[in-house]
Amino acid sequence: MNKSESLENVLESLIDKYSLCGVVALLGSIAAEKALHIEENWQDRNGIKAWLKAGKKLDVLAHDIQDMGI
Repeated sequence: MNKSESLENVLESLIDKYSLCGVVALLGSIAAEKALHIEENWQDRNGIKAWLKAGKKLDVLAHDIQDMGI
């Protein structure tokens, strides 16, 4: 099993345990925390904006997935 297959198996297990919506919502939270970490430690405005934007998009996606009942 290569690293890609291993990661795929881990993600599938997480989705099975927490739902697709739950995993995507958690990724959104992680992205927001990453933006905060960058702000506190690196002051990289572009990096902060990128992680915040990713987090918001993941939050929207999580809501869309929830609406689909997945």
